[in-house]
This record gives sequence, C-alpha cells and structure tokens, in this order.
Amino acid sequence: MNRKKVKYIFIVVVYRNVEDIIELLESIEKKVSSYQVVIVNNFYDNSTKCRFEEIASEYACDFINCPNRGYGAGNNQGIRFAIERYDFDFLVISNPDIVIKNFAQEMMSLYKDGVIGCTIYNLNGKNQNPMLVRNNKLATKLLYRGLKSKSKLCMFLGKALNKIERNVAQIYMRKIKPKSRKIYQIHGSFLIFSYSVIKKVGALYDEEMFLFGEEGYLAYLLNKQNIPTYYCPEMVVLHKEDGSMKFRDDINEECVKASLYFFEKYYFGQGD
Repeated sequence: MNRKKVKYIFIVVVYRNVEDIIELLESIEKKVSSYQVVIVNNFYDNSTKCRFEEIASEYACDFINCPNRGYGAGNNQGIRFAIERYDFDFLVISNPDIVIKNFAQEMMSLYKDGVIGCTIYNLNGKNQNPMLVRNNKLATKLLYRGLKSKSKLCMFLGKALNKIERNVAQIYMRKIKPKSRKIYQIHGSFLIFSYSVIKKVGALYDEEMFLFGEEGYLAYLLNKQNIPTYYCPEMVVLHKEDGSMKFRDDINEECVKASLYFFEKYYFGQGD
C-alpha cells in the first residue's frame, strides 16, 4: 500500500458525546497545515455512530468504528491505522474536547527524539501541565499506600509532594520563560509524538487500563526506554474537560481500579 505523506496525524477517540469534536476539527483546520485526522469511535449506539461518521465525512477525516474496549485500546487502534496508511512526522493524541489556540509548528523540529506536551488550560484557567516534574518515588509509594489502605493521610501527603514540585516548576517557567523543559509526565488530553518514538515504542497504551491512569503508564513506558518528554509552554490548547464523563457515575471507582492496577503491575507487587 502506498502511504500518503502528511506532516501531522491526529488520533481522536470519541464516545457518546458528539458536541465537542466539531470545534476541535475547526481549530485544527485553522492552526495546522499538512494533517490528517483519524476519528476512532468507541461504539455506544447506532445514533452516535452515524453522527460521528457524518462529521468525519464532512471534515474529510478517516473514521474507525470499534467496540468500546477503553480509551487506550481506541488510541492503539488509531495508531495502527495511521502507521499502515500514512507517512507522517508527528502523531497527536487529542481528546475531542480540545480547542487549539497556538500549535507552534516552527518548534516541532526541535523535538524529533521525543514527546511534546503543551500548555493546557481548562475552563477555569488552570494549566494542567506539567502533571509530574519528576518521578518522585516517595510520593508514588504514598499514593499507592493511600489507595490500597484507603488512607486519606497517605493520599494527601503523596499529592502534596507532587504538587509542590509542580508549582515550583510552573513559577520557574513563568519567570524564566524557557522554550521547553524536560519533565516526567504530561497531561494526556493533548500530546504529540515524533514518528521515531511511535516506531520505537509501538503500542502506547496498556489496554487492560479501560479508563484513567494512561498518563502514568505512558510516563513509565517512555522513561524506561529513555525517551525524553518535553513541556513546551508556547504551544497552547483549551481543554473543555471530557463531555463524555458527565454521563458516568462510576468515575471514582474506575480511577481507583486503574491506579491500583498500574501501581501493582509496574511499581509494586501485590503483596508490597
């Protein structure tokens, strides 16, 4: 198969909520050149499937419909599709509820060896990056102990350690204003991978993690393979927060389940 050449591939996994993705597609059209969007529908019902398919056709996107096996599985499916059909330089994983404000394409060539995260503002004006400046092993152990034993104190201490480091890093970057900074973990709603990283890593997500915790696994995976992660504040998006989440009443339960799975598989044994 002859693969079409584009600079950027966008993988967008959708589920149920059809309202957000049009604004994302319009912002891509305005801010990005030489791109292709792959919409992956984690099937909910025929009505939403047909609507997503109509949107994909209207905006010249590729459309994949698949069983809802989770966010990570949907992204892995989209990545495999992109590798088979396109010759690209960068692959972007984006939530559907993202609006691109500044894509800073001129900076991309600086990060062909790694993964790029950007400034992600939510509707309250909070910057969601960086998630973790470094892998603080004490904080990780406290968070795991807190989840395992339902200890609010351990959870508070683990979160506090990470938050202090994060806040210090954000203050530093506001004052010094560097072009980028290497960090450990970036927010998963919008992140950019160079082609070399995609070829080296392969599947980016653990498909046993149905929902939540993907950023932790991805940070672990990249760090293990010595792939750098960059936070680039000049690149800016708005994150409206995932509209599909408002339909769920089991978010906390799913989050705890995913976090314990991740910690016990990749950091701590079952008996630890």
